[in-house]
Amino acid sequence: MVFPFIIAGFSAIISTVATIGAAVSTFCTITLPALIPYIEKGLEVMQLIAKVAEGVATVLDIFNSNDNIEDMGDRALQAAEQGIKPDQFDEFSNYLIALRGLDDFNPNKNSDKTMEKIVAGLAIAGAGIDQKFDWAEGTAAQYWPLVGASTEYFTADKFLQIIATGSSISAVANYFTGKLGGAEALHVEDALVQMETKTHPNLDPNTIRAEIYAQQDKVQLS
Repeated sequence: MVFPFIIAGFSAIISTVATIGAAVSTFCTITLPALIPYIEKGLEVMQLIAKVAEGVATVLDIFNSNDNIEDMGDRALQAAEQGIKPDQFDEFSNYLIALRGLDDFNPNKNSDKTMEKIVAGLAIAGAGIDQKFDWAEGTAAQYWPLVGASTEYFTADKFLQIIATGSSISAVANYFTGKLGGAEALHVEDALVQMETKTHPNLDPNTIRAEIYAQQDKVQLS
């Protein structure tokens, strides 16, 4: 049973994050609903997801080493109030530069909106990664709910390993959430087994495949 106050709180988060603009519209309609179970669990889980997203964005040079998800999310929300949105910039990196140098940024303004700031930061990190690789909007952020389901498996390193093999983040997310079937699912599964075999050459492929199945169950039961 989903209680009315949870629905109201989630709607408020969507409304707040949506002010950032069109660049996060897919995040709001696809990724945010998938994050509901982890938002309901509270800040600790969301902060773990944020740490992974932050790590990916930093390694890929979307974020600077001193950027963090919550602060960048807060800056994005305050920038939107000033009319500064991603679609005004040819390059997402220039938008992030504007956020870092935001006039009149008040770190205390949204002190009661920690969840909103984290979610906004997750949206910004995902949008930056999408633009870097010319992916469809909302692609990278499909990984964030997987992290919530299994923080020990879906790490920042795992994300980077997946894209290093040329595999699709969307396909991997769809595989673990049970949206693929038949040959398509087997193709993704085999790619994951090959990836893990290279990382852990001493492990038997059947053991790796069993772990993948276990993680798939964990995602779908979360």
